[in-house]
Amino acid sequence: MNRDYLLHENMDMMDPNLPVILHKDSLISKGAGDHFNCHWHEAIELLYFTKGEASVKCNSLEIPVKKGDLV
Repeated sequence: MNRDYLLHENMDMMDPNLPVILHKDSLISKGAGDHFNCHWHEAIELLYFTKGEASVKCNSLEIPVKKGDLV
């Protein structure tokens, strides 16, 4: 199976007239290497950080982030 297909995140919009999904994700760090799984989708994704520090990888660019950052 194609690896790109396995990383695809399906984004079903509840209302096609308002194609927006809002949700909150949390990662409680238990040590180095904690991460969310890599994925892709056709939609635009905005990430707002409410606390802590992290690194966001988009394509091959790694972006350091902290509380208050929007990526």
